[in-house]
Amino acid sequence: MPVGGAREILRWAAARYRDSLAIVDDYMARETARHAEHVHCRRGCAECCFGTFAFSLADMALVQAAFGSLDEEIREHCVRRATAFVENLDDVATRRVDVLDESELDRLLEPAAVLPCPFLSPEHDCRIYQSRPLVCRIHGLPIKGDGNELLDPGCRLNFVGMRVEELIGYQLDIAEFDVAEEIEIAGIAEVLGVDEETQILLPAAILPPWFLPHEELGRETGRARHVEPSRKPEPHPG
Repeated sequence: MPVGGAREILRWAAARYRDSLAIVDDYMARETARHAEHVHCRRGCAECCFGTFAFSLADMALVQAAFGSLDEEIREHCVRRATAFVENLDDVATRRVDVLDESELDRLLEPAAVLPCPFLSPEHDCRIYQSRPLVCRIHGLPIKGDGNELLDPGCRLNFVGMRVEELIGYQLDIAEFDVAEEIEIAGIAEVLGVDEETQILLPAAILPPWFLPHEELGRETGRARHVEPSRKPEPHPG
């Protein structure tokens, strides 16, 4: 890891992580071509670009670096889009979500399911396509979990008409891709003073407290940042 301010370290980690994701892109291109008759992913399709999801610190650094390279007008548009998630999701939009169980997180994200990704253009192109998160890169095809378990059936527009049991032979094995994330996460967590398991929602990457002004990011590394975990909602009275 290079010596320097937090901003430089995060930018370096993002660049290295982006390079390592080329392996993912090559793998996905091969698998998509191999199953071309079942896969309908194409430029201009934004089926998977509405709502939001949780991602790692490595993806956060990747998105922040790409966001910083956009024109000011586009950045302002992206921030307005990200703020819409806060308005619909309250404080969970900018807090840690790894402390929530999956079913609870899914329930909390429902109100934002119709909101477009902050980086989706009017033409349904991704403004940060080369720096899109890992989740975006592997979405579309079925994903393998432990053993032969189907972790994710993929996009509803692909493999149409197939039963779940038929998808087993088309699953992606993404275990090796996790290594690319883990290499960067440890260093990023140290810089930010947070736990390595930290996950946030994509819109939070370009909003405070996760996205800091350039002058603050340039301070000494190792400065701990206290970010409270997402609180579990209070039970509804009655």
